[in-house]
Amino acid sequence: MEKVLVAVDGYEASLGAVKKAVELASRYGAEVIAVQVEEEIPLLPAEKETELAARMKEQHFFAKPLELAAAYGQKYGLTVRQIKAQGVISATILKIANDLQVDLVVIGDSGRKGLGKMHFGSVSESISRSSAIPVLIVKKGSVDLSGLDSLMSGVGAGAATEATPKTAAPPAALEPSALGQRFRFSFGLLGVFALIYFIVALLTSAQFKELAQLQTIGLPLGIWLGLAVFVGGLVITRIYLAKGWE
Repeated sequence: MEKVLVAVDGYEASLGAVKKAVELASRYGAEVIAVQVEEEIPLLPAEKETELAARMKEQHFFAKPLELAAAYGQKYGLTVRQIKAQGVISATILKIANDLQVDLVVIGDSGRKGLGKMHFGSVSESISRSSAIPVLIVKKGSVDLSGLDSLMSGVGAGAATEATPKTAAPPAALEPSALGQRFRFSFGLLGVFALIYFIVALLTSAQFKELAQLQTIGLPLGIWLGLAVFVGGLVITRIYLAKGWE
């Protein structure tokens, strides 16, 4: 074994993967390649809140996992190659692994189950299913992270953070005042759409049958009104998404 690739994202499971990868590489005299992939996905406001809440529940989260991997490698006399990339996480990790012809991919598994796994997906599962290279999946909590704790404070001041769900402040979008504002804004937009729909429904009803059949720019007015409802819905949705609620 000459090259070991470890995927990192700062969460507890990937920190365990870092420790396991470095220890294996040290045992076999292999090179360690730490890869961090950032995936830019446009999320709806509710999805952003769900992802943030999941991050807050993690027992460990470290903001500079590549630097931490390098620091832990130094303890074993290893120089860890650091790669930061953007793209679809599983596909990008597999491409890098294949391009560099690594012998083993080490990745952490968050251990999410049920709806959590359905929502976030499982990168480790996707990689293990698609990779032609052997994959070692490190389960969350299966590796003692005590050897990394002493390094966290030394790798970038203030980089290490521990999420404590019982004491951490709630996301701004979940505060009572923000929820009230969001409620009023959402129902205001819903009211506008309902008004547009009601007017169009009235003008295309049997009572205004002749008006709906009136030819306007080559089409009956009723069709134009239906298109107005569709366009109005798109505009209102765009306004809501642009609000952000971050």
